[in-house]
Amino acid sequence: MNLDANARYKSQAISYTQAVAEIFYAVLEKKYPLDKELKSYFRQHGECGSRDRYAISESCFSLFRWFGWLDSRLPKGMPAKPFESQKFCHALAAALWLEGHNDLPFFSSLIDQTRIDVSFMSSTPNDIQGKIKGLGHFFKLRKLDAAQLIPEWFVPILPDGTDVNALIDSLQRRPPVWIRIQNKSHIRVKKELEKREVVFFEHPHCLNAIRIQDTKFRANEFLGYQSGDFEIQDLASQCIGLVCQAKTDHVWWDVCAGAGGKSLMLADEMQGKGRCVATDIREDLLDKLKPRARRGKFKNISVSPIGDVCASTNMFDGVLVDAPCSCTGIWRRNPDLKWTTKVDACMKATQAQLDICEMASKKVKKGGVLVYATCSLSVEENENCVRAFLKKEKDFQLEGFANPLNGKPCDGQCRISFQPFDNDGMFVARLRKS
Repeated sequence: MNLDANARYKSQAISYTQAVAEIFYAVLEKKYPLDKELKSYFRQHGECGSRDRYAISESCFSLFRWFGWLDSRLPKGMPAKPFESQKFCHALAAALWLEGHNDLPFFSSLIDQTRIDVSFMSSTPNDIQGKIKGLGHFFKLRKLDAAQLIPEWFVPILPDGTDVNALIDSLQRRPPVWIRIQNKSHIRVKKELEKREVVFFEHPHCLNAIRIQDTKFRANEFLGYQSGDFEIQDLASQCIGLVCQAKTDHVWWDVCAGAGGKSLMLADEMQGKGRCVATDIREDLLDKLKPRARRGKFKNISVSPIGDVCASTNMFDGVLVDAPCSCTGIWRRNPDLKWTTKVDACMKATQAQLDICEMASKKVKKGGVLVYATCSLSVEENENCVRAFLKKEKDFQLEGFANPLNGKPCDGQCRISFQPFDNDGMFVARLRKS
């Protein structure tokens, strides 16, 4: 490699390391979500191309995913010149190796900077113990165990009997992309995926769900996405929509609709008939639903202020409360939340969840259904919240349903685990108003 190339690669490494450090420490200090911090950074740095954004983003996600092992090795505050910090470069190189990103262009520059001997460095093992051995051998990081990869407060909030080691193993694996076919467009979507040589897996029970193997899958490049034939939606989230069992003559209220993924699914389940009213106090998120509904050609979705719905005389066949929560079930997608979320988040969320359920339940017509869901693994936010709600609202009872993942009967409550289908962790309960 000539001198000009060496200088170019080093300059790139300095730039990337600076960007990663700025974003990483900003998230730790301000407790802002990593994905929002990345968007903010790239808005301010329009010179970053797609390769730059990929390298910086993956580096940040890698640092947070493996932060439990790297925390004690990282500088406690952002170094003035991150590329000149042996500690920061060493931890970043280890994070990239753990994540299998040692093919990124600036990985070799980090190795040179930290003088790590990589002459016998192997590819990244898939299992936790293999990664521990590799860190000890190549990066001289020792006295590590799997328990360090989760915060201390996490295990006590889980259900009794949870296989913690299996859970940690799942949490450390990158989640795949799941898409949901809508408007009965199965043939068109699968033909386009096959034509583009995309490897995919069709779920045996959730017939609209397809897992995409390519982690760099860009939905907006596909005609099927542009024309509303499919949406990006995790399998667990699709299960929540299936538990609703929306019918063509139903009127549903999606209380905490967010960007509207489940509203779109309800509209599709109703075959474009019936009606779905979407509300959310986060108006910036709710604004994303309108163009998605237009793309999917759903005219049975309306967006309303939540206060207007509560004040109206309208009653609903079904109300979906996908409640704000501690988000422990989506830590694989947002590994920064493992280290910026505190244990009291579960307790604070539970009261808000109960308040929302009680408010929403008033709009369920007699004989109607309330579906309560979270993307939390906490007992307090899930089973205990449902128990507290039923204690107050005597005219609601749990109603059994078939688990959408396997068809097995549930007693009205269901935990959706990461495995065996490689999806987010969620909880859902179905309650009937007598």
